Amino acid sequence: MLSLKELQVKYVNDKDNTLEEEFSSSEEKLDLDDGVKAGSEFKMSLIIENLFDRDYDNDYSTLDDITLEIKPEEKDLIKGDFNEEYDLDSLDARDKITQDLNFVISEDIDAGEYTIEITLTAQDGKEVEYEITRELTIKVERTNDDVRIIKAEVNPATVSCENKVLIPITIKNFGTSDQVF
Repeated sequence: MLSLKELQVKYVNDKDNTLEEEFSSSEEKLDLDDGVKAGSEFKMSLIIENLFDRDYDNDYSTLDDITLEIKPEEKDLIKGDFNEEYDLDSLDARDKITQDLNFVISEDIDAGEYTIEITLTAQDGKEVEYEITRELTIKVERTNDDVRIIKAEVNPATVSCENKVLIPITIKNFGTSDQVF
């Protein structure tokens, strides 16, 4: 009686193109058509639906204790502190809710395939538990030559003609080939 009606994913590939993909509720193993660029933003939008009919007893048709868990197989896949578990509002019969998640694929993760397990659980009024599990496989890709300036500062902050100016910069190699700086 619980449905992950739709999953939409928006990501950036290694050619800096933004791609969107949509998966239906019947698919259990989900694979992206293209690779995901390391260090890029990754967006997921899930549409969750209560499949109980409105004619069913209202005391039992509401889904409560809805929990969404997003668990990457590799903890370092997602940059920063990522909340893996989300408590969602109750859903009345035939209602839907959309849950949006945004995170950044770690810039330090190695190129390769990674799986994110998506688990959705709920309980109806008769304390029957429902669980839906999907596996989203993403392929992290890196280009050969991808050197970026991460940070640049001007010292001193106020510049005049008589002062020397220093511009310390931080450069990071996101690519697969070694670079000489």
